[in-house]
Amino acid sequence: MKKRLLLLPSEPLSYQPFYVYSFEVDGICYNINSGTSTCSVTYRNSLRYSGKVVIPASVNYNGKEYSVTSIDCGAFYGCSALTAVVIPSSVTSIGRSAFSGCIRLTSVAIPNSVTSIGESAFYCCSGLTSVEIPNSVTSIGESAFYGCSALTSVSIPNSVASIGNYAFDVCKALTNLIIEDGETTLSLGYNKKYDSHYVGRGLFYHCPLETLHLGRNLIYKTGEDYGYSPFYGKWSLKELTIGNSVTSIGENAFDGCRGLTSVEIPSSVTSIGEDSFCGCSGLEEVYISDIEAWCRIEFYSYSSNPLNNAHHLFL
Repeated sequence: MKKRLLLLPSEPLSYQPFYVYSFEVDGICYNINSGTSTCSVTYRNSLRYSGKVVIPASVNYNGKEYSVTSIDCGAFYGCSALTAVVIPSSVTSIGRSAFSGCIRLTSVAIPNSVTSIGESAFYCCSGLTSVEIPNSVTSIGESAFYGCSALTSVSIPNSVASIGNYAFDVCKALTNLIIEDGETTLSLGYNKKYDSHYVGRGLFYHCPLETLHLGRNLIYKTGEDYGYSPFYGKWSLKELTIGNSVTSIGENAFDGCRGLTSVEIPSSVTSIGEDSFCGCSGLEEVYISDIEAWCRIEFYSYSSNPLNNAHHLFL
């Protein structure tokens, strides 16, 4: 079997993998997954993918059928003429930098078979106006949607367990964020290399968030060596709703969100971390549904309590 060795151009995250592809069918290159009857879409040589690409669920090569189960790292890297892609439900993973630099890609439908979106998967896809993350996805890699400057709204399903740092950084049109309600904890700013959560602030840095629904407990590290909450200093944030699955609000959670005018604290919340509402100078109203539950909340500091700024509690 003839195989060709490919070297991808330098990627913003020092990404320079080598590639071997096994065969090409209908203009799409594939790499056979060793010892299996499955294959992955991989990088094309000098003729890069362009226009609309429809990935089949299976392909036939040399009389054998292969199921297409993944999109390789860098498969569509730098394909600036790619406008649309159809991903079949046989695909379970989207690799690192798979669509990095596809500046004319305007939308992508991720099937509910996909469980992971790799690092820098849609890095600087500046034409991407919408993306629907299915409830099958459990991890979103570092810088996955970095620089997707046309995205206006994102919904994180409750299946997602971790989101890497800078995942939505420089999404300059992103104003609406929904973290769907769920019982499990969502880890933010996760760094696989160091197995740690750090600099969570970078997740939505340079995003002019205006509305936020927080439906789950969050894990992120704060402090001098780690940075701040992912919503720290979001002056643009005006509307905040907190879901009934949330039991704790973390340290520095909304520190410096001076555009925030009101917040409703559900009766499920039992603790609010240090400086969670520090600097929320525009906060005027705090709404609760249960006065007894409110009185049981553990506030870790004076500025943990939103009433420090609002002074008005509504039942």
